[in-house]
Amino acid sequence: MLKWSDVNRAEMASDNRGPAANNGGNSSSSTAVNNSGSSSKKPTKPNGNTQKKPINTPISRSEKSIQSKLLDVYSDWKGTPYKWGGTSKKAIDCSAFMQRTFDEGFGKQLPRTTQEQYAVGKKIDKKALQTGDLVFFKTGTNTWHVGVYLSDEQFMHASVTYGVSVTDLNNPYWKRRYIGARRLL
Repeated sequence: MLKWSDVNRAEMASDNRGPAANNGGNSSSSTAVNNSGSSSKKPTKPNGNTQKKPINTPISRSEKSIQSKLLDVYSDWKGTPYKWGGTSKKAIDCSAFMQRTFDEGFGKQLPRTTQEQYAVGKKIDKKALQTGDLVFFKTGTNTWHVGVYLSDEQFMHASVTYGVSVTDLNNPYWKRRYIGARRLL
């Protein structure tokens, strides 16, 4: 069975880009929609974050079950392009991808927008993140982004640049925009 440690880091989005590159799927302003020519295609050369990290974090049996379900969702959606307002495999935004992930993987219904998703579940400290926790980022004045924590500082999301992908929480772009996490599982 495929595991997160088997995901090729070269396939994982490094998301080293400026704040204008991500609109997070939620904005009250049409200017936040990305029309800068960002591509959902993966780069042909790795961006330097290609070394595999050792998988040292022990996870519980229930986390393994959650991880397995998330891996199934990822396998099904990997590379699906990002589009603000998108809700299908043709193109999807971050909050719709979380809706589909939690519905398909766990039978849980989530609200549509990132801000609404931030209001559900239990608030979790970053040091206490577990597989399946939603992670949130403020990417602009009225723009938020959401993904789901996997393990070992990795999260799955619908990236403006790479589509559905796995990214490191410690990437400088995401690290400075992190605003919190919520536990639903």
